[in-house]
Amino acid sequence: MRISLLGVIVTIVVSSLALTWLQYKAFLAGHLRYALPPYQPLQEYFLPYVFFYFWLPWLVGFGVSAIISVYFWLIKRRSEGIMIGTEEIIVFVLFGTLTSWPGILVYISAVFTLYIASLLLLNLIRLKVLRSMLNLMFKPFGRLIFFDEKEIRIPIFWFFIFSAPVALLLTPAIMRALNLTWVYIAPRLIGN
Repeated sequence: MRISLLGVIVTIVVSSLALTWLQYKAFLAGHLRYALPPYQPLQEYFLPYVFFYFWLPWLVGFGVSAIISVYFWLIKRRSEGIMIGTEEIIVFVLFGTLTSWPGILVYISAVFTLYIASLLLLNLIRLKVLRSMLNLMFKPFGRLIFFDEKEIRIPIFWFFIFSAPVALLLTPAIMRALNLTWVYIAPRLIGN
């Protein structure tokens, strides 16, 4: 888990530093070279620009996922770690940070939509015949589904993992389809 956390941090920092350097080079090559030293100090235009475009979406994604993880910590504390574990909360924060802003909105929506839909579906097919058929069809996944007399529970960990590609790949399309492009911090992230 520590390697994953370190990998996410390194990915974010290296990619943001690379984009900052490339933007600096682009400024030097064009008319915006007058916004750089010796004409202007870095902190007057360039540093706020790169922070706003390259660093702030990651920080907002981390902040939103950290705020929502407080809810998961409360569930963990209340259930004494049975319903959700520390590793699952860390995975949520990692993927929430990687999806950045506004991908975190799609990520959270995908996690809860997929989780609730699968719980509804599994609770609807609690009949013994369908249960045995499911066990035969999905034998490798049988240990991931907990059958109880009252309800069926699935670890949310898998939904944290499966929702991340949805958010990473489909956020621009979903935001355009819902006419929510105004929530972007950096308009360049909207895509074509």
